[in-house]
Amino acid sequence: MAEYMQRIARPLSMGLALAIFAITTMLFLGQIGAIDWLNILQGQYVFQNTPVVLLEEIGVRWVVGVDALSFPMVWLTAMLIPVSMLVEWDAKKGHIFHPLILIMEGALLGVFVALDLFVFFVFWEMTLIPMFLLILVWGGDNRRYASMKFFIYTFTASVFMLIGILVMYFNTADTSLAGTLTGHHFDLISMTAQAAGSGLIDGAGLRHQACRHRCQNGYVPDNPGYYALGRWHSAPSPYHRSCLGHGPSSYGKTHRCTGGSQDRPCA
Repeated sequence: MAEYMQRIARPLSMGLALAIFAITTMLFLGQIGAIDWLNILQGQYVFQNTPVVLLEEIGVRWVVGVDALSFPMVWLTAMLIPVSMLVEWDAKKGHIFHPLILIMEGALLGVFVALDLFVFFVFWEMTLIPMFLLILVWGGDNRRYASMKFFIYTFTASVFMLIGILVMYFNTADTSLAGTLTGHHFDLISMTAQAAGSGLIDGAGLRHQACRHRCQNGYVPDNPGYYALGRWHSAPSPYHRSCLGHGPSSYGKTHRCTGGSQDRPCA
């Protein structure tokens, strides 16, 4: 039985990936659903399901849908996964490699279609597991170090994202969707509507404090995760070292805050 599962794992994973690609392509061309993707307005979602309550106490619901921005990401994911499988068709331990790719596809699709931020965060974290294993087992010579660094960088970024989600969560005001225990919800559509109307979070003070911190403590790279990319590949990038060596000293002291139409140093 185990040998049989090993033999069919590779073609079965490819078959499922191709089926997903075929379905998303038919959705894109309008053969399923007859959706005119060019006439979908911002905040207008299609193929949205009837919400299902998952955690009533904190206001978590299973609600998914796509708009004209998220659906291209769904289609690109569905297209690239079979290509990735085909490129590594003869990978060692293919009966594990290809199902991991398929699991990662499912998590990625969940990220793009989730309309509840709690569910979105769960799917986001789920993508880390297969990626970590793919790097650890099928990576280059330095794959152990690369996999750990990948996990540390992405998990750290996830912590900051979770903080941002919780800040928005505790500023929601729609009581019809609120959890029975907390009085708040994770519904993305309601958050967007609140932000466009009465407002969700007053960001002026946050931007000012971030600007002050940035100027007083030197330049902080916009994408610190970039510096790990050189380590994930077979050879570190020269730019990786030069940025770390010269970023704070040569650029940070002259970075200025923008106030109105003129630049001014931070107070």
